[in-house]
Amino acid sequence: MEGRPEQAPAAHRLAALRLAQEALTNARKHAPDAPVRVDYGPPATLIEVTNPPATGARAVPSGFGLVGLRERVEALGGHLTAGPGGAGAWRLAARIPHPVAEQNGPRT
Repeated sequence: MEGRPEQAPAAHRLAALRLAQEALTNARKHAPDAPVRVDYGPPATLIEVTNPPATGARAVPSGFGLVGLRERVEALGGHLTAGPGGAGAWRLAARIPHPVAEQNGPRT
C-alpha cells in the first residue's frame, strides 16, 4: 500500500475495498497467492491485483463481479482493465482520478 487512505475520497476507498475483495475471490477460485497493490495517490487511486497462472484445470463458473466493478469504477470517472497479465497470469487494474480541486479560488 502506498499513500494513506484518507488521501483519497471516501468513494475511492470503498471502491478499492470492493475491487480487492472481488479480485482476491477470483484469484482464490482460479489461482492462489495474489498480491494486491493499492496507491491512494493523488492524482489518482490505483488498485492492482495480479495472480499467477492457475495450477491444474479447475472449471469454476463465472458470475458478474467484474461487470459490477467496471460500473463502479466508471461511475467515479475511472477505468478498469481485467485480463491476461503475461506468462499465464491474470491482472485486474483500476485507476480512479481524484476530483480536480476548485481552480477559481474559494467561494465567498
